[in-house]
Parts: sequence; C-alpha cells; structure tokens
Amino acid sequence: MFCGYSRQRGKQARGGKRSGDEATASEAGSEAGSIETAPPALVVVDELNEESLREKWETAVDNLGERAKATRAAGLETVLSIVAGRFSDELLEGSVETVVGMIKGMVRKGTLAEKMMGARILAAIFVSVGISQSLYDDALPVLRDYESSRSDELAALGLAARAMGIFVCVEEPGLASAYIVELAKVADSGSRAGPRASAAAMQAISLLLPVVPVVAFFQDHFHTLLTLATDSLDSPDFAVRVAAGKLIASMFELGSAPAAAGFDIDDEVDNRARDELLDKLGDLASESSKYVARETRKSQRSIFRDVLASVEDGTSPDLAITIGKARFTFTSWAALAAYDAVKAALLSGLAAHFSHNPLLTDIFPSISIDNSSLSANRHVKRGADRDAKRDANLEFVHNDL
Repeated sequence: MFCGYSRQRGKQARGGKRSGDEATASEAGSEAGSIETAPPALVVVDELNEESLREKWETAVDNLGERAKATRAAGLETVLSIVAGRFSDELLEGSVETVVGMIKGMVRKGTLAEKMMGARILAAIFVSVGISQSLYDDALPVLRDYESSRSDELAALGLAARAMGIFVCVEEPGLASAYIVELAKVADSGSRAGPRASAAAMQAISLLLPVVPVVAFFQDHFHTLLTLATDSLDSPDFAVRVAAGKLIASMFELGSAPAAAGFDIDDEVDNRARDELLDKLGDLASESSKYVARETRKSQRSIFRDVLASVEDGTSPDLAITIGKARFTFTSWAALAAYDAVKAALLSGLAAHFSHNPLLTDIFPSISIDNSSLSANRHVKRGADRDAKRDANLEFVHNDL
C-alpha cells in the first residue's frame, strides 16, 4: 500500500509537547458545547423483507414529527439505518421531501444530538439519491445552519454533508468552486472553527477539487490553498494534520495531471518553499516524539510517507479494498478522498451500497464483480443516462489521473 520513504529528512523532533494532541489517532478535540460521540451503530435492516422494511420506514418517518424526544430519536436512528444501511431508492422516492422537511423542522427546536443525526441522514440520502439539484437546494438551508453551529462536531458533519451533496447531486462545477473558497475560510487557523470543522473543511476540499475546472481554479487559488494546508501541518490536532497532508498530496497530484496542462506547479512553489514543505512532511513521516501517542505516531508516519512520496516523486497511493464480493483498487488521492467521504456517510452500510447502489459503481469501477443485477437496477430505476452524467464529473476516478 505505502510507497515508502525514500530518504531521511527532518530527523529532529519538534520541541515540546503538542498541547491537545490526542491519545489515539481517531480522537479529535471539540469546542465547548459539542457532544463528542462515535459514529452511531446502524440497526440491522438487511434481513427485513420489503413489506416489513416499508412498514418500519413509514413508522420511523412519522416518528420524526412526534413531540417526545425519545420517539424522535428512535425515528432518526431507524431512518439513518435504512438509508445508510440498505440501498432502497424505492422507499426514498416518495418520502425524501418529507424526511428533509422533518429535519429542517428540527433546526430550531431539535436537540444537538438530533441535529447531528439529521446531518448524517442528509449525507446518506445524497449518496442514495444521486444527481438531484432540487434535493440539494431543499437541504441547503439546514446544512448552512449546521455549518454555523457553535458545536464543532455538528459544524463538521454539516460541512461534510454539504460537500457530499455538491459532489453527487450537483452537476454545475461552479458551485463546487465557490464552496471550496468558503471551506478554505473555515479551515483557516484564524477562523473560529474548531479542529473537527477545520479537518472536515479540508477533507471536503480534497473531495471537491477533482470536479472543478482545475487549471482556472488553481491559477486563482492554488497558492492560498497550499499556504492554508502547509500551515495546518503544525496543528496540535491529528485529524487536522492528516487532512492537511492529504489535501497537499491531492493538489500536487491534480496539478501534475494531464487535465491540468497549462498549469505549472513550479510557478506557484519555488525551490525554497518546496524544501520547507518537504521538511515538514518529512518530520511528520518520521515522527518519534514520546509526547505523541504510539498509535497516532504509527498512523501518522504511514499516511505522511505516502504524502511525501506524492509531493517529492509524484508517486500516487495504491490501495486495494475488498467490499462484499467486489475488489476495488484506488490509485489516486482523488479516488481515496471520494472513498473516505462515502464511507463516512454510509457508516457500516458501505458494503450494502457498493453491492446495490449504481451510483457507487459509476464512481468506483471494480476489478471483479457480478454487475448483472446492478445493470438491471441502473436501467429500470435510474434511467439510461446515469453513466453519461457521472462521466463528466468523475472521469478522474476512471482514469486514475
């Protein structure tokens, strides 16, 4: 998987303890007022027959409008479990507007936990529905509310959900370009965003960069984004450092791709700046500070060895993952960013969607899978133009840059 660390760089340990560094690689600090939680476990729904599933779905949707908090919470949990855990576009077809309307109704009166579940549900709905400008437009007001929350965790979920909505629902690349500019302001160290929101903003930029006109966008914004990401490598937060490193790798990869002909990274990054960047990446790729938890060091070294190889040598990552009966190979940072975002949206329902959701087979072509049932679903439920629409925005995955 990893490309290796070709030469020793920056062996010296950075002085002092990073205040706020996590005990493990999966932890990320949050602002006061946030509820720090692990991703919710999905209720098992794949064993239900269609009749039982529809009954459970209708009851859950009805419960979203109940006054009792416990009833609403149970409804949200079931809705998320069905949307994320089992691809069922027929259920969604007649009730997406209702669910989104219920989630919008919880913006002012709902609890923080309900809003967080709402953000997760919207992200999963975007992946289930696919191209739908009207769905994105309908959900946009509530997503903006989430983004502006004082809760670091809710803001992060809102940023991730909105980026997913733009990535899969919107065909106009101008929206992605404009949102990346917004995201850069959120991730800036001078903003009031907490570490979760900052990391989520940079992850969202990595997701959306491949679907914008790269030459025109980089000519205006490459230096700003690279400065943002480079400064973020010094963050005391593990998730922020990793998101910054992956963003840097994605930028160098995209800036060197055939699609970026006419854009020269060397015009944006002089030798001194490149050496300083490589030194920072080298430090992170060889982290040995005793003040950093062992698991964090191990994970960080693995990630930043790949990042360093991409910036230094133009090497891309190479990761093969078996999901269900299919095996997928990711050989670009763009594809990995998309996979990470989809995985975060679908939680433990990832395998079910990879098996039945034609959107994911359009985004991530597999090297061995029985596509007969998927082809039938694609023509009957999605329409014959699905592939043509997705090819325009997602060609980067098929070609592996």
